[in-house]
Amino acid sequence: MKRSLWAILFSVVLLSSGMFADTINTTMFFSPNDGSGDNFGFLQRLDGTNIRMTIAIGGGTPYSFFNVGGYAPGSVLGGSSDVFFSDSGIVTINGTQHELDLNGTGTLFMSSITLPTNGKSFTAEVGLDFMASGTVADTGQQLGISGAQVGKITFTFGNGAYFASAFTTVPEPSALVLMGSGLIGILGLARRRLRV
Repeated sequence: MKRSLWAILFSVVLLSSGMFADTINTTMFFSPNDGSGDNFGFLQRLDGTNIRMTIAIGGGTPYSFFNVGGYAPGSVLGGSSDVFFSDSGIVTINGTQHELDLNGTGTLFMSSITLPTNGKSFTAEVGLDFMASGTVADTGQQLGISGAQVGKITFTFGNGAYFASAFTTVPEPSALVLMGSGLIGILGLARRRLRV
């Protein structure tokens, strides 16, 4: 029994480590626009066998797309929006940082949410997809930038309207596999110690 538990644990660790040979991790920040500036951030890290690259971009969506003003019950939020960039982005390629000149606007797509009419606060799972293009300033290299992330937005009801919180991320399935394999190992060790 002990050998089979360790064999299973070892194979899970091997499989999960193999999944990360070439990884792309994307993190997005998105909050309701209060009219004062940027409300969107994008960070993507590529850890490949031949290249390591990090892209960091900040910008904002129009106030009408996602804002702090509140929404009437029954409203539908989501769809596609432009992302306007207030500054150049930053790209780090194999340890060397470069300025990233962004070409025009980016595009952000948020999955649709229909606000209920019952006047109760709730949390909705949403997906964000982002696309943009840029040029590495000192090399002229063109980059197509894209990423997706699933997260949650909490809507609080008050004064006859729904008010949105910032987008918070949901752990990726691969991270859950790693956490699960770690928990299996810890439980196995704890069980073994209790038997002694």
